[in-house]
Amino acid sequence: MPSGNLIDRHVIDKLNRLQITPSGLAGDEEFLRRVHLDLIGVQPRPDEIKAFLADKDAKKREKAIDALFGRPEFVDHWSLKWGDLLQNSRNVASAQSVFLFREFLRGAVASNMPLDAFAGKLLTARGAAVDDPASVYFAISKDTNDTVERVTQVFAACGCCAPAATATRWKTGRKPTTTAWRASSASSAPGPTPASRMWRMPSSSR
Repeated sequence: MPSGNLIDRHVIDKLNRLQITPSGLAGDEEFLRRVHLDLIGVQPRPDEIKAFLADKDAKKREKAIDALFGRPEFVDHWSLKWGDLLQNSRNVASAQSVFLFREFLRGAVASNMPLDAFAGKLLTARGAAVDDPASVYFAISKDTNDTVERVTQVFAACGCCAPAATATRWKTGRKPTTTAWRASSASSAPGPTPASRMWRMPSSSR
């Protein structure tokens, strides 16, 4: 199984530790369909499929990924995903605030803002939505504790709170609290992670 990029190396390491045999590589048609749905949310057109199958370039998959990163649908698709994840909705904010926050998200995705900088913009936002659209993130929360829980679930839930979250749901049927996250993160003591995670990574790093 290829391991020439950062993500695959970690995936393969975990599969080996769990003694799970990885699936084989996807064929060209399956790969193209998957990467289109993942990156831009739409199926490839018939002419795109034919051209991809006819291409004999050994790096055609990397080139296809880079090309999809440059399409406007990538910004549409991923800003919508982040809007859902951050709960940008007119049920909890005004129509103007929702629009301004959406445009902030679109700008972050389009400019390939590092995720640590993106989180920093959200958490240090001040003022009204017209002054700093990122501040809408705080308007969406019911209270301070709700904000803390949402932040930890979105930006710090990668392995830190998973054990506590699972146990809490099984035992009580309720979502875990900030206290559960603190207890889990203190006991698990995860290793350092890259400070800057990008919306998209160069093909040589995938």
